[in-house]
Amino acid sequence: MLPRFAIPYLIGLVSAPLVTRIVQPIARSAVKTAIEFGMQARKLAAQAAEDFQDVVAETSAEMAVAEVEKKSGASVNGSTKR
Repeated sequence: MLPRFAIPYLIGLVSAPLVTRIVQPIARSAVKTAIEFGMQARKLAAQAAEDFQDVVAETSAEMAVAEVEKKSGASVNGSTKR
């Protein structure tokens, strides 16, 4: 008589190549999708960081202009305040 583990072992041994043929393309597709998602997320994050830096630069410039106008009492575009 065969040991109790022999039949499941033989079934696994015979079915392993079949399962590999089925699972490998699914796993490869899942990994490819995850990589593409990660690349898209990086692009979006880089764009968001660039947009934020633009806002910071514009705000800093506006604050600098306001400070100069406040100190000089005149508008940077040449007109004086009344």
